Amino acid sequence: MSKNRSLLDRVDAITLAVVGIALVGTALRLVGLGTRVFQYDEGWVGYWILQFMETGVWQYRPIVHGPFFIRVNSAIFGAIGVSDFSARLVVALLGGILPIAALLFRRHLRDSTVLAFALLLTANPILLYYSRFMRYDLPLAAFSLFTLGFIVRAYDTGQRRYAYAAAVTGALAFTTKESVLLYLASWLGAAVLLLDYRFLRARDIGSDWRGVIQSQWQTLQNSIRHWGVHLIGAGALWLAVFVFFYAPRAPGAGSVGFYDALRNPLLWPDVISEATVGSFNSAIELWGGGMQDHAYLPYLTDTLRTLAEGAPGIVSFSVVGFLYDRYVTDRPSDLVAFNFYVGISAIVGYPLANNFPVPWSTIHAVVPLALPAAIGVGVTYRWGRAAAADLGSKQRVIAGLLGIAIGGILQTATASGSLTSVVKGALVLGGGLLLAAAFLPRIRALPNRLSSSNKAVFPVVAAALLLLSVGLHAAAIDYQTNYVSPTNGDVSPGGGSHLVYQSQPPQSLASLLATIGRVSNGDGTDVVFVGSRLSMNESEAQSPPGPAGWFARNPLPWYTEQYGVETENLVNPEDRSPNAPVVITTKRHSDTLAAQLEGYVGVKLPLDQNSNRVVYAFIERSKAPPRAELFSGQASPVKTDGDSE
Repeated sequence: MSKNRSLLDRVDAITLAVVGIALVGTALRLVGLGTRVFQYDEGWVGYWILQFMETGVWQYRPIVHGPFFIRVNSAIFGAIGVSDFSARLVVALLGGILPIAALLFRRHLRDSTVLAFALLLTANPILLYYSRFMRYDLPLAAFSLFTLGFIVRAYDTGQRRYAYAAAVTGALAFTTKESVLLYLASWLGAAVLLLDYRFLRARDIGSDWRGVIQSQWQTLQNSIRHWGVHLIGAGALWLAVFVFFYAPRAPGAGSVGFYDALRNPLLWPDVISEATVGSFNSAIELWGGGMQDHAYLPYLTDTLRTLAEGAPGIVSFSVVGFLYDRYVTDRPSDLVAFNFYVGISAIVGYPLANNFPVPWSTIHAVVPLALPAAIGVGVTYRWGRAAAADLGSKQRVIAGLLGIAIGGILQTATASGSLTSVVKGALVLGGGLLLAAAFLPRIRALPNRLSSSNKAVFPVVAAALLLLSVGLHAAAIDYQTNYVSPTNGDVSPGGGSHLVYQSQPPQSLASLLATIGRVSNGDGTDVVFVGSRLSMNESEAQSPPGPAGWFARNPLPWYTEQYGVETENLVNPEDRSPNAPVVITTKRHSDTLAAQLEGYVGVKLPLDQNSNRVVYAFIERSKAPPRAELFSGQASPVKTDGDSE
């Protein structure tokens, strides 16, 4: 009884620790969640959510990806209001609870590995940054990990509820974005590699490839018999969730919608067909075409740069964990190898599948690699702890302090703005690994004049150095990219983080956006967009993809729609002078408007990091914010008539 009680206490302690990690991770994601200006893609999706809430019309358009945010965020907006914070809330919560998934794999991992897995999922800079970002990639990775966890848990326990949970999270993964199909491909490829490994080992156990196939076939038959009707039930639940999300709402003539089928059940076959076959055909028609016709190597290099800055620890420790599990342990874990294969396939495959070189695609490598990386962290920690056991108390303190000092020096060097992100990541990733893999064996071969206790100092220092340097690096990147400079990409003046994509607007845009929100009073036109590039027919922006003017303004439409701003379009300012508290134009018409608009303050603002899209905003002086606030960051003044400065 005491033994059982001890086990229960141990399980509770690990569970509480993981829950605590998740709570801390959630808090990190919620603090200042709404401060960063909406990125281009966030504004793109957010605007169409607001249009759906206004019109009630929705049909699947693969260019905007799946319907997850349409369904979930429209409910959140209705409950707590529309804001940058509420738009990112569901992603932040999913990122916060992601470490809970580590508990689903407990039967295959040490308790220390479970904790390491949870910590890596919580603190990794890429995962933290894009948990504070309204994009589909983090939800897709989270739902996929939970789905895998529920499948493993169902297999381990035989409890049917995990199969139904996997059906729900699996369906939700399909509601995020079309690259869920890449997950299926990578899972299938990883399963084939595991089967191949069994073929290679067959002779060692007195079998052959026929015996392996027969054994696997028997296992499949037993599983089908055991689960029986529950597999059908789980499939039906998956379909129900999928159809609920993908079924059209209030469609145009010639189509049927979800609520039509609720009123007339005879329409369900058409609705289900449109939600499933119709959506699949639309996705393949767009993403299966030539949108990926690009050189592979620059995209792969971009992916590796992002990983070098944002996940050097996870990548390096995943290699250590995979090799240790495969070649050192008596029984290699399918789970460790499976996740390693999936993570590597994401590193290699997404540069081929992406239509732009984007940093957020590395999420799909980081999440699966975090599991073998947790094995590597545990191995390194146990190696250092075992070496520390051979030291005296004073030597342990010296070794620990030396490890901290070297790790701090390394982090200080890599945090220097004079080094590129590649060099930063390479120093942390390569320096620690080379020290552990190449330097230490030579230390062990030093002349016997070194005492055994002195020899043990080196592995302790190396283990501390490796763990601390990676941890300090992650903490520094987390702090810098999320709370200090969340909009500062490496293409902006002065350089920045490679985790921040080039279409992220600088934070200096926030002052203009706040001004637009203040001038909106429902009494006449609030904002005038001037010039053919920014002008558009507002009725054409009610469904994606929208007119060219909408793209040129983005992410401004998210804010004008959110604030209920009355906008007007003026193609040629020579025809008449615009009359509104805020006038926004391009460089072509900036001089003309500067001469026309007396009593206005002019400011030049980029809408992205590389200043490819720049707008000139003119604000009535009485409604303009203080100059120090308006002309911060990358904003610069534009001289207007009546401007005495």
